[in-house]
Parts: sequence; structure tokens; C-alpha cells
Amino acid sequence: MLFRSATTTTGTSVSAGTISASNLTASITPISSSNKILVLASGQLYTAGGTGGGLFLYRNGSLVFSPSSIDATNKVYQFYNISYQSATINYLDSPATTSSTTYTVYFSCYTGTATFPYASAGQSNATAVIQLLEIAG
Repeated sequence: MLFRSATTTTGTSVSAGTISASNLTASITPISSSNKILVLASGQLYTAGGTGGGLFLYRNGSLVFSPSSIDATNKVYQFYNISYQSATINYLDSPATTSSTTYTVYFSCYTGTATFPYASAGQSNATAVIQLLEIAG
């Protein structure tokens, strides 16, 4: 079994309607192509105006996870009408490979701008974490 972890303290910003890569990324090389990868990612997401947003997960540049809630205008979100939110991804992936596999967290918001990760008042650093755990398939 393999375990990989990475953190970032560098926040990036995005404008409404755009899904943008964060600085949160980690790679793992599975031992067997039948094994699964448990991806755990978290960090504080700030949306100006409290309009809501969410985290997305990409594997080697392709979308593998998006938030599950959809509102009446078909916007996908993890939370809505909240400015500061501890956003998370808990995803069990089946990459079916023994090649190096890179996971990157992306994020988005619905109006205004968003920043991920974000340091709220009283915090000295914005911190986000991604952990990859290989599980025997």
C-alpha cells in the first residue's frame, strides 16, 4: 500500500463560471492496476458575496469528481449562500493503471470571485491538504 500527502498555503482566485486549478496536487503510482485510490482533500473556500461554490477533482487532467447538488439553474455546488466554507472531497477512484497518476483539486463559484485555500481572520496561513491512499482491489 502507498500513501501520499501534499499541502499548499498558496491561494488562487477564480471568477464566476470558471473552473480553475488550485495549487493542491499530488501524485501516486499504484502497485496494481486493480487497486483503488482513496482521495481525501480539504481546505477553506471563500466566495465573495456568499454565493456558494465547490471543489472538483481531476485525474491526469480529466474530471473524475464534481459536487453532487444541482440547483434550479443547473449550477453544481457543494454549498450555497455561504461565504466561508470548509470544503472537502472524499472520493474512491479506480484509475486502472500502474503509471504515475496525478490528482489536482479545482474549484469554482457562481457569482463574483472565489479563493482556495483561503485564510480567514485570525489565521496566518491558508492551508489545504490532499491525501492519496492506495487500497487493494
